Amino acid sequence: MKENINNLSRLTALKETLAEKNVSANAINNIEKALKKGMVFRNADDLSILSLPATDVNILETAVSFGTPPSATVRTFEFTFRPTENAEYFFGYQFVVTYVNRDFYTVAESFPIEDMDIVYVDLDLADIKDGTSLTYQVYLHDNISQSYNRQN
Repeated sequence: MKENINNLSRLTALKETLAEKNVSANAINNIEKALKKGMVFRNADDLSILSLPATDVNILETAVSFGTPPSATVRTFEFTFRPTENAEYFFGYQFVVTYVNRDFYTVAESFPIEDMDIVYVDLDLADIKDGTSLTYQVYLHDNISQSYNRQN
């Protein structure tokens, strides 16, 4: 999944991605400064204001996504899963986050645990009812493997 260049909450991950793609350190620094000052890049042409080298712009066109940054109330959480034994059987699991929204509906969002054993969860904290707890669960088909609660 490409990093959104406008997502300040994932700035560290964006910088790491750009460095891995061989974007120059100077270009990464200029992009970081621009983002922190409130600039939003809707497409690769918007990067021209930074006077970046053409090679860096070409890499950026394919390395990141552009567009509207997420709401300030949206947070991205990263969960890493490690099998305790028999790693070859660690497939088919789902990570489920359950909460009550502001309309008093119970919402369960499911995310597959895939090859990298990392799951990214984007939650709009403004949509979660105040005082509700988040329930994290790992499922294998119809069985609950593990369950955790977190008070919001």
